[in-house]
Amino acid sequence: MAFSLVAVDLDGTLLQWKTQQDRYSEASATPAISPANAEALRRVSSDGATVVIATGRGPASATRVADDVLELPCPLVCNNGACVLSAPTASSGQREIIQGSFYPREFVAGVAE
Repeated sequence: MAFSLVAVDLDGTLLQWKTQQDRYSEASATPAISPANAEALRRVSSDGATVVIATGRGPASATRVADDVLELPCPLVCNNGACVLSAPTASSGQREIIQGSFYPREFVAGVAE
């Protein structure tokens, strides 16, 4: 059976941490992906499926995992769906915001006071 899209969660699903404390430590802590999972994602991607990361993480953290840990140029669904980013573009290598649900700056400033 050929897949056209494979969506995967990150923490506790695709990625594993050495300890629970690592999961909540500084942003530089690096999770691990099993070789079998990494190979499976590369295989479905090379077979033409779009791999999408869907996570509760924010865009910066999800991008770091996609690019540095998984090494997959894939679209990202971040913040539990509040922000959707494209795969890196061929011309710039940057991701673009496809959909974003953000609070207005004035609202955030008022809450911060």
